[in-house]
Amino acid sequence: MIHVALNPRVQENLHAELKEAVKLTGGLTAKTIERRNTPYLHAVLRENYRLTPPFGSIYFKRASQDEVVINQVSFPKNSMFFLKSKFNDTSVLEDAHEFRPERWLADAVEERSGTDLEEMDHPLLRDGFGAGARRCPGSRVATNEVLCMIAQLVLDYEIRAPPSIKSFLEIPYALKSLISPELPKLEFVPRPQNLQPDSGEK
Repeated sequence: MIHVALNPRVQENLHAELKEAVKLTGGLTAKTIERRNTPYLHAVLRENYRLTPPFGSIYFKRASQDEVVINQVSFPKNSMFFLKSKFNDTSVLEDAHEFRPERWLADAVEERSGTDLEEMDHPLLRDGFGAGARRCPGSRVATNEVLCMIAQLVLDYEIRAPPSIKSFLEIPYALKSLISPELPKLEFVPRPQNLQPDSGEK
């Protein structure tokens, strides 16, 4: 919600897509949030995971067999390595601090195929649920819940961040079992088509 509130262009693009999808599917249903009907909605969630992942690292591994040498630096046996996504680094991705869901649409993914940026699409970087046999078994339910929540809120409200906050980088956070931000209070302004007419009753 913070990313949506801080990026009005993204919010309006998402609202326009959702309005069309709801017309197509006859209401906000499970079909509405399918990727083929709301690709931008899915891209918004994917960009959220890239920019503000829930964990401090995407993968960790212990050197349990022997010492490990990296760039001529020796790490003793049983050293623990924590790997972070390099795609939050502006030296790797120039606009890394910008919330730009368009980077996850099909054309953009195809365009970076075969380039150094192709790694962005690795399954381990896709979301906060892991990958393969150890992937969270509730990931589909959780993802659908989040997609439904975002869709309903953006359809019903214009979401605004406090004027004093210009970037997500200004929001303090604590590193616990998950990265826990101190979220500011958002303003939810009903969209005109969702305002109920005044019946005159008191």
